[in-house]
Amino acid sequence: MFKFCSYLLLCLLTFVACERATDLRVEGKGNVVVECILSEETTQTLRLSLTENASTELRNAVISLTDETEGNLVGFFSHQEGNLWELEYTARPRHSYMLTVEAEGFDQIVAHTTMPERLSVDYSIRLHDVSRFGLLDTLNNSDWELGVKFLIKSLPDGAVWIYGMNYDYSSGRFIPAQTIATSLESSDLFNLTGESYYNSYNPQSDSFFESIYGKEPEYIPPPGLTPGTVILGTRDTYMYYLPKEYRQSMYKYVVGCPLHDTYLRIPPVSENSQRTAADPEGFFSIAGSLQGSSIPSEPSSTDGYLMFVSVSEEYDRYLKDLLKEEARQASNKSFSDLFFRENISGNIEHGIGIFGAKTVQDLPWIKNNRFGDYKHFEW
Repeated sequence: MFKFCSYLLLCLLTFVACERATDLRVEGKGNVVVECILSEETTQTLRLSLTENASTELRNAVISLTDETEGNLVGFFSHQEGNLWELEYTARPRHSYMLTVEAEGFDQIVAHTTMPERLSVDYSIRLHDVSRFGLLDTLNNSDWELGVKFLIKSLPDGAVWIYGMNYDYSSGRFIPAQTIATSLESSDLFNLTGESYYNSYNPQSDSFFESIYGKEPEYIPPPGLTPGTVILGTRDTYMYYLPKEYRQSMYKYVVGCPLHDTYLRIPPVSENSQRTAADPEGFFSIAGSLQGSSIPSEPSSTDGYLMFVSVSEEYDRYLKDLLKEEARQASNKSFSDLFFRENISGNIEHGIGIFGAKTVQDLPWIKNNRFGDYKHFEW
């Protein structure tokens, strides 16, 4: 189920050209199916097809894109192969667009969408090296936690979809992480797995500190210093005398939060304005079955990461409806049976499908801290 669901939504969120047939059984010429998601890529992709059993080809269709904000024609999509059409153009954030499709024997198809604003989510990577911070420095920190945090106020007002991408060595490509959770309290709960997030780092860290707390450290002074000399800032000061509330933790604000199946949906402010989290300083955290980077300063081509996708209103509704329909038909694994059912919203006038828009931002996710004395803790 997970692999199928992930493939389905990934095709839509990234608009990979997926070959499939729709499930409508229509007599005669059928209905026109349009799938087009505008992005900031240099090439816009559109898929044009007919519902199954249709006998008419659409290769001679005329497909145009108009920038309604500026009031000018952007250009015409050109046919590539099969159902694939392309237009060399980069969609502009916050601009409204109109798509028209003219095909002989069919009513003119019209659809409208507005590109969301460009994503610019601020984040903070926490990689405290406990062997290099003294007790006083530590006590001045408001939050002694490892990982990466995202600033709530930097999210756009519209809907945002978030998912993790892990590298799959067997296939040599990135695939969506199975589960994801967040400390952001306004996340949509429509796709919960029924389980909560937990990690082994925090209890191992607590257990380690408890085992040595209050004991006298074995201190060997550097050359030139007499035995018994204590230097504020050494790991001995930190490891043996640090109060519990200042010990290292990792994604502790996500622990106990519900796990979502593959995707987080952050509703638009108009739907839920309570964008708050337990994290201090206005941040929120994300965790789950993610395989992020261990050392951000030395990135690897196989490091996992997070995808933040800001979507237009109709595209947001379409994605959520599609996931809900997939959950409702959990026993049905037929790819074709999940598309364009009556209860999946679309915005194609005189046709079926979706004309939407998105902006995308790749962001890091830190799995653990490989600096310092505690890198051996299992994640």
